[in-house]
Amino acid sequence: MIKFGKKAQDILSIKKNFLLENKKLFSWQKKLFKIYNNQPKRKFCKNCERKLAGSKFRKLNIVYVICNKCGHFNGIKDDTKKLSEIFYQTSEQKKYSSIYKEAEKKNYINRVKKIYIPKVQFFLEVLKKYISKKHINNMEFIDIGCGSGYYISAMKRMGIKNFWGIDPSKSMVDYGNKINKFKKLNFVDHTKTVEVIKSINSKKNICISMIGSLEHIYNQNEILKKIKKNKKVKFLYIVVPCFSPSSIIELVFNDNFQRLLAPQHTHLYTYKSLKFLEKKFNLKIIGEWWFGADIVDLFRNFYISIQKNKENKNNLKIFEDMFLDLLDPIQLTIDKKKLSSEAHLIFKVN
Repeated sequence: MIKFGKKAQDILSIKKNFLLENKKLFSWQKKLFKIYNNQPKRKFCKNCERKLAGSKFRKLNIVYVICNKCGHFNGIKDDTKKLSEIFYQTSEQKKYSSIYKEAEKKNYINRVKKIYIPKVQFFLEVLKKYISKKHINNMEFIDIGCGSGYYISAMKRMGIKNFWGIDPSKSMVDYGNKINKFKKLNFVDHTKTVEVIKSINSKKNICISMIGSLEHIYNQNEILKKIKKNKKVKFLYIVVPCFSPSSIIELVFNDNFQRLLAPQHTHLYTYKSLKFLEKKFNLKIIGEWWFGADIVDLFRNFYISIQKNKENKNNLKIFEDMFLDLLDPIQLTIDKKKLSSEAHLIFKVN
């Protein structure tokens, strides 16, 4: 099953803070970029683990390399255990989660409905082609990198009964449990994820999801290896950021908040590198949903640039009226080429 496209308005309505708080968000990002740039040099591709070589890009003094073996987009600096700890378990992470939570606090439910329920619907739609509704109801759903529980909240709203998640951010886990009035989110140190997957010994068959989290894990291939090895895991659902037109847009606009080439995105996927993972771990792609925010990013960067321009900032309404109706048809063209900034893939595992 292959699906393309999604309404841009859903993304714009949720991500208003990217427009309104650009200066604040980008200032914080620059601090993280410096931290990342001080890490040791990456010698091997994050994806195929071969010696890293290929075409190079440079952004904010950071070099990126497209692996000439598997097509994966790598930051030249390594994402070490130490970096993972700084980004997700220290004061810098608390700053991130506070910015994130403050922006989303008022529309948590709206975000769940517009962004995450469609993800669950897609997952269930694909699963129903392979197993019965009865079997789906008897499965256990585990979300790795659950954050504040948006995806798990969506699963609950869609009638899924057996679910739980893990995340290395205690503040986000606590926030998610509080706002949802459940205790389904669990704090797990970022170095212990492999142990959690290894120790899963459920009587039920398992679906694992990693919704915007696989790219943040420093030991990606070790995680995928353990998922494949656990015979109770039947399906894997990942949502990952991809090297796309958004990446090129962000190379051009140097002074705005970076959504895709963010410091926490030390590497990005491509269709080629995702197919490489499928083959490497003997998985089978059974569902694909390609949609991105590439044209939304173009709109956002134009909008902020016009805002900064004293001579033309009063013309923002004209710009919006001209551009907004173009977002969906242009983005759909990108999505159908599988070049979008985000990919949803469902794998049959065992």
